[in-house]
Amino acid sequence: MFMAGAIRYGCQAVFAGYTKLLRLARVLLPFVALLASPVAADVPDLLLRESRLCDEDRGFCLRGTILYYRNSRLIEVHARVARAPGPGWVSILFRGSDRNNQPNTTVMEFPVRGASSEIIDRSFINDYPQVNQWRIIGMIFEPDPEAGDAARDQ
Repeated sequence: MFMAGAIRYGCQAVFAGYTKLLRLARVLLPFVALLASPVAADVPDLLLRESRLCDEDRGFCLRGTILYYRNSRLIEVHARVARAPGPGWVSILFRGSDRNNQPNTTVMEFPVRGASSEIIDRSFINDYPQVNQWRIIGMIFEPDPEAGDAARDQ
């Protein structure tokens, strides 16, 4: 009889603690959601998805993905060199417009060794925080033998 009473009161104590925990969770849940929403809101825009991007004469090509994160203004390139005449500098041109419909252009430049299937993982923060959407308008490749050394140093 003594044990049955202890078990009964023990269960009630556990149940009372559980309901207090649930009440606390109901109160804290909206605050947690407010804090977590900016992190979850930074879903990237796909500017290029596992596709080929080439310069005008198709002498240099990349194949990969280009992402844009609006909250951090970060543009990332994850690609491989598909075709290259040798080492050089790559410039990817982006265009966007702000709320007043003013056009803005930014350029991402980086060196490449020019080796076939070279991995390109680059990122940069653009200079225009007022622009929410970017699109790729082109790519330029300039051959430079010294760019291979610059690419190895990075």
